[in-house]
Amino acid sequence: TALYKKAAFHLMHTHSPAAITSQNYSGIFYISSVGSTNFFSNNPSSFLNEMSIPSESGRFVLFPSNLPHQVIFNVDSDEERCVISFNGTLKEV
Repeated sequence: TALYKKAAFHLMHTHSPAAITSQNYSGIFYISSVGSTNFFSNNPSSFLNEMSIPSESGRFVLFPSNLPHQVIFNVDSDEERCVISFNGTLKEV
């Protein structure tokens, strides 16, 4: 769980399998509707290089662990941004 107060941010990063060998997907569950998460393509032939997903209470986002992402400064609200995030592996059963 992460709480972001006003002006808090999280620099661009990944949860790359190279760093965490057993994890290939990451997820975010938004508890509050404050701020957004920016995702960046690591594919040079991508038509869309950046995508911003607004925080929306109850929204769940699953993405590849090696996809760069960041949380930009929360300057629009005095409320805390609250998310539950995780890393994991999808395996065939």
